[in-house]
Amino acid sequence: MKGTRMTSGLLALALSAIICIGYVSANIQDDSEYQQHVKFNGEKGAAETIIIKKPMFPIRFNDGQIPIGSHCKVACPLEANKSYHIYLYGSWVNLGSGPKTDYDIFVYNPLGELECHSTNAAGIPESIVTPGLEPYFVPKHSGEYIFVIANDAKESHGSEGATFMIIEHIECNKWYQHYVEGKNNTGYPSFRTSWAYEFVTNSSRIEIWIEVPETLDMYEARLYLMTNPKAKNKTIVGGMPLPWEPGLYGEVKDVIGGFNLESKGYRGIAYTSCGDYGKDMLINFTLPKELRTEEPITYHLVFIGESGRGAIKFLVKTKFGGSELKPLKIPTQVYPNTEISISYISTPFNLKNASLIYSTNNWKTTNKTEMEIIGNNTCQGIIPGQAVGTEVRYRVEAIDVLMNKMVAEGSYIVKHASAINLTSVPEKVTVGGKIIINGFLTPKISGQTITFTFKMQDEVNQIECKTDENGFFTANFTLKEPGYLILEAKYAGNGQIHGCSYGPFIIRVEEPPLITKIIPYIGVAAPLSIVGLFILYIVKMRG
Repeated sequence: MKGTRMTSGLLALALSAIICIGYVSANIQDDSEYQQHVKFNGEKGAAETIIIKKPMFPIRFNDGQIPIGSHCKVACPLEANKSYHIYLYGSWVNLGSGPKTDYDIFVYNPLGELECHSTNAAGIPESIVTPGLEPYFVPKHSGEYIFVIANDAKESHGSEGATFMIIEHIECNKWYQHYVEGKNNTGYPSFRTSWAYEFVTNSSRIEIWIEVPETLDMYEARLYLMTNPKAKNKTIVGGMPLPWEPGLYGEVKDVIGGFNLESKGYRGIAYTSCGDYGKDMLINFTLPKELRTEEPITYHLVFIGESGRGAIKFLVKTKFGGSELKPLKIPTQVYPNTEISISYISTPFNLKNASLIYSTNNWKTTNKTEMEIIGNNTCQGIIPGQAVGTEVRYRVEAIDVLMNKMVAEGSYIVKHASAINLTSVPEKVTVGGKIIINGFLTPKISGQTITFTFKMQDEVNQIECKTDENGFFTANFTLKEPGYLILEAKYAGNGQIHGCSYGPFIIRVEEPPLITKIIPYIGVAAPLSIVGLFILYIVKMRG
């Protein structure tokens, strides 16, 4: 069974009367995530430094706990080049005309250097950011960072309640890896049993894909809706809506909030369990219509291990559709016993994996092979050579990095090659002269149709001729106009032989010589001239 003796520590935090510097409510059991990983180095009510061992726990400061002119330190380990959302907000925030409290934050890296700070005016929320990467902080070093939260002695006139939060931010539509450890032999969580992340999206549909290694059994993956997109008084810093503050401490209001790192307690708006070692998980969530908006919404994603250990891979998917496989190299003419390479390219996302399935008997039986991924977005597979006359049907099934499924299909018939060979082609002919073209088809088969297409200016015509028993053929035709004749010969093929073509090639059609043109007129004019001379002779004799 997947239960433990743990109670919802964060929920207890929200219900307890005092959650503050140096004081932990007695209602929080010793096995809670908060109790294990949030420590205070001073005596009750007088702690100077709060140590957060994992960046995912809210720290509440009650009214008066950071007096004007004083400060509190929060120490937390961070990893270089990761993105963190770090903010200070709460009841002290006042964007009106009469703010009282002015908190500032100074950040020191593991080398003791001041890496950045946030010193907004009184009443304005503080957010730690890396310039150019707003609204997130990306540490330069890995190790313990010190956050000094100071109540400005010069500008502040109050010491109102506040919440300080550090949590790792992840981007949607990008794969991440996270190492998980299950509970120990006594059923208590280890350091890596529970972990949390933040992400932001305005998509109404969310899929969370989790790949679990064979060495790990996951207890749950949970999704928490942390902001109410329809709320009028929500806090927005750097374009990011901050969580509903009570929701960070486990309170739930109309499905908003309830953030909980314990095995027991509120599971969020959607969750899934592993069931056994190595079983992948999927959260498929659709935001209710009454909460949908074009504005970004903040979510928390929680992972809780059960037993074993290993690195999970996970993806928060908010982009759907639009994926496509386009042919890069597909067979057209395939010859007997010739190995065929097939390749497709995915767009717009890179490929995760692809398979090639093919059949030589109209899908009665199939063969399947994994395709090679080349350059992230191209898949290539091989189909072995087949006997002549075999019809091969194939299907490519691919999944891109956003887990979109794509399918492409095709087919081909294995045939012998063919070729048209022309033995006599005139380079030029005269108008009215007969064009004679001789040739033969390989292989030599009788009764095959060779089609000649000829184009002259804008006129296109065709003639057909048949091969004899030796594969020879003769085509002839006559043209009535001069110009350039563009000619092409084609063979369509049959069930055993691929088609082929020859050309296009050009034949020049010229005007006939001048003497050839006037001979017909000479033949008519000569008798007329003789008759005319005879009549002239008779007239002269009578005169």
